[in-house]
Amino acid sequence: GIPAEPLFRSRDLSDLTNSIPLASGIVQRGQKIIDRGDIIDAKTYNILLSYQKELDRREKNSQQISVTIMGQILYITILITCLTIFLSMFREDYFDKIRSIAMLYTLTIAFTVLSSMLVSHSILHVYIIPFAMVPIFIRVFMDSRTAFMTHAIIILMCACVLHHPLEFIAVQMVAGIVAIFSLRELSSRSQLFWTAVLVTVTAALTNISLDWIRNDNITRIEYGELNYLVINGLLLFCSYPLLYLIEKTFNFTSNITLIELSDMNKELLRRMSEVDPGNFQNFTQV
Repeated sequence: GIPAEPLFRSRDLSDLTNSIPLASGIVQRGQKIIDRGDIIDAKTYNILLSYQKELDRREKNSQQISVTIMGQILYITILITCLTIFLSMFREDYFDKIRSIAMLYTLTIAFTVLSSMLVSHSILHVYIIPFAMVPIFIRVFMDSRTAFMTHAIIILMCACVLHHPLEFIAVQMVAGIVAIFSLRELSSRSQLFWTAVLVTVTAALTNISLDWIRNDNITRIEYGELNYLVINGLLLFCSYPLLYLIEKTFNFTSNITLIELSDMNKELLRRMSEVDPGNFQNFTQV
């Protein structure tokens, strides 16, 4: 016959075991446990033993935190070095443009710090952060290869603070790839709208597919993370106003700005076409 399903998964059992306190009894701060020459009875022995176990646990946790922080620093240093080597080998001209390097590293640091704060303070869910904005901005102002590389570095850095990083990496990498493909050439505002729609749908489908892979019973799958992905998609609609902000902050010029500047309905262009049609013709050709 079919073997009975265990009541607890191994991970759940481990979490329950770790939640059992090793210490017993309560001792107030400043309370004397035992004095010199006192006889140790069973109650006092248990209090002293519990006190020793609690000290060992706190010392062990402190050492684990220190090792974790050192590991994270080393990991992030390696990834930042990889990004710098990539730029020096394939996009060396960007180092001559301070604005390009400033935008790349500003976006990298900002999204990494934001995700770390959400995880460390248990605020909402990391899926609400629109990581696909990064490849959108870099694709518009720079190139697709740099957009993909920077997005991959950011996702890998943010994954080191998560408990289940593989699912996060898969969902966000697919979302970034779709964002880059959908913006092969930005020529209208509507492209940003459809990019946000495509990224949201693709990320949701990727998350659902991973849930189906991990679970053999579709009725037990929880789709709560889809709500955060929908919020993520709504935040992606803010890409256009933020695109203008990035453009002004780092002194870039996007294709949308050029199209807006060449709009013949602008008063200055209309006056130029009437007063100086020769230069106006040269301007439109340029």
